[in-house]
Amino acid sequence: MMEDTLMQPAPSRPRPREAWPLGTHHVCFHDVEELRRLVGTRDVLARCKKSEVFYQGIEARQRLPQGMHDRCEEFVYAAGGMPSRRDLDGLARHLPVHYKVIRLHSHRVAAGEVWDLTVRGEAYWPELDYLEELYVFLHVDHLVLENGARVVVRGNVMAVECGTLERASREPHPEPVSADCFDIGILPTPDSVDRNASLNTGARGVDGRPGARGADGASVRVEGSIFGPWLSAPDGETRVETDGQDGGHGGTGQHGRQGRNGGMCRLADIRIGRLIGFTDNPLRVFSQAGRGGPGGDGGNGGDGGDGGHGGTGAAAVNGHVPFGNGGKGGDGGNGGDGGNGGNGGISSNVFLQLRPEDCSHVQVLSLPSTGGDPGRGGAGGIAGERGTGAVSPVKSSGGTDGAAGRDGANGVAGRSGKARPGARIFIVSTTGEGNCANEE
Repeated sequence: MMEDTLMQPAPSRPRPREAWPLGTHHVCFHDVEELRRLVGTRDVLARCKKSEVFYQGIEARQRLPQGMHDRCEEFVYAAGGMPSRRDLDGLARHLPVHYKVIRLHSHRVAAGEVWDLTVRGEAYWPELDYLEELYVFLHVDHLVLENGARVVVRGNVMAVECGTLERASREPHPEPVSADCFDIGILPTPDSVDRNASLNTGARGVDGRPGARGADGASVRVEGSIFGPWLSAPDGETRVETDGQDGGHGGTGQHGRQGRNGGMCRLADIRIGRLIGFTDNPLRVFSQAGRGGPGGDGGNGGDGGDGGHGGTGAAAVNGHVPFGNGGKGGDGGNGGDGGNGGNGGISSNVFLQLRPEDCSHVQVLSLPSTGGDPGRGGAGGIAGERGTGAVSPVKSSGGTDGAAGRDGANGVAGRSGKARPGARIFIVSTTGEGNCANEE
């Protein structure tokens, strides 16, 4: 029978040798010693084995703020010593620790069902920053998986205490563990762990504005008189500008924005007392952090404006106005560079604690996260056309054509985001002989 998941007020803390009350509880812990006692394993030997490999694959980040979390987690889930005062001071900014605790006698995950254990802060602790680390603890005595059933967590630190894990179907299943075939999935948070992210992260750059067309040169008016051709706007009273004006340059396209970093996979400590039904159809555990977001494409450069055409001049009794030259075409704007792809998400390690006889009935797969695709460079703007000079009846006195503008340069594509190593999945063999009573 499947135990209903009950929503209850936060219970009092279990005393040594006691289990959590049945139901689902959202609780806060204010110190790591209490956390160690209530969600960590009681198997001292298993703790020691976990500490022996705890930092494999995550050594480099011990110099970063994430290292503080790693060292505190080693104390809670493995055999790490009490964190240093410096680490505890850093952890104090994240206290209390927010935990979803699920306590069940039995639970059956139906065929094709995904049982998502994830807790999201906005549902229960809306005051929290969206990047705050959240935790989930599942304690179930008997868990049954039907065909195609999955248990997943997305971006939470997860601890599981499962007395018996049973596969309902005993039929052989030869397909190996993969991103599409697994029973337990340690998956990334949907939120990017990226303080530089904003609503327009990965957005396309804005196109440059087109250049304005150059004004045409003015043409003079000639009137008849008894003296001959006469300029209606004689030189000295109104100067006539017959040259066409240059076209405006196109604006530069903006650069595309960098893509978001992929979501993070956090630590998982899975403790299973006994496997049933996995001899010919192994338990499959999969982990992969999130793919980096794509970089935005660069904006296109604006087209250059066309040059203005030259105006008509004239020779008259009262003055001479030259035929106008054409204006230069405006240069096209340069295209914006493409944004870099976001880096793949980082992963913490996964521990799978089993009896020695069950260790051969497990397949694990951890894949590196992949970087996001780069944004493409924007196209350079097209050069404006040259303005033409005014044509005179006397070929030698006509205006000259302006110079053509230059096309804008294309933007450069961004760089692909970096891949990040996948989680190390450690199978910890334990006979249970190291079990002791909960610490006082």
